[in-house]
Amino acid sequence: MYHDLNIPYSSHLDRSGLDKLRLILSKCTQQNEYTVALNVTMNHNQQVPTITPPDISTLGCKYSLNILKRVTIDTDAPLDAIDIRGTYDLIALRTRNAQVFEEACLRYDIDLITFHFDERISFELDPTVIQKALDRNIYFELCYADAIKDKQARTYTLQIARQLIEYTKGKQVIISSGADTVSEIRHPFDIFYFAKSLGLANDQAKFVIEKHCEQLLLKTKKKAIKS
Repeated sequence: MYHDLNIPYSSHLDRSGLDKLRLILSKCTQQNEYTVALNVTMNHNQQVPTITPPDISTLGCKYSLNILKRVTIDTDAPLDAIDIRGTYDLIALRTRNAQVFEEACLRYDIDLITFHFDERISFELDPTVIQKALDRNIYFELCYADAIKDKQARTYTLQIARQLIEYTKGKQVIISSGADTVSEIRHPFDIFYFAKSLGLANDQAKFVIEKHCEQLLLKTKKKAIKS
């Protein structure tokens, strides 16, 4: 089974937006069995948005599709607490603030840390802090859709990706699309070769697109049971 744990979602989808989402999900299921996460983004003080997945029976799926719910908290302000574990399957954080990034690695109850791939990262990644996140079983996400849409974003994506791979050695890293349109979805083999281009060996590249996602989802299921 393959995974794409970042399909952007809006709780206020119009007909056009819903059609785009259906096309993305349908394309995934033409390739293999897939687990996807619909990802809604919120700031730190926003009311918790809802996710209503489309009816799978309307997608014309060739293979089975499992749809999860994900939230990405996009904030440059410190968080007091994150109490939305029961609402979403995955909790991610994205920030431009070095202090918030460090707190996310050391303290916050999250599953995943991601980045703004369409802009230059505004702080230096600290390998010591990243190792602390790995020790806490937090995963890091690379997304490729922005790199497809924009040449400058491709440069930023590669800068983040190569630095992250250097500091993590590929451990607990996943690759997602972040795709807004079906044309931005890439075949798993293309994603595998992208991972290899970052300096990963064949087995490591395969782990990044398959095994690590499975391990991440297993971890979140265990957290949900405990909570």
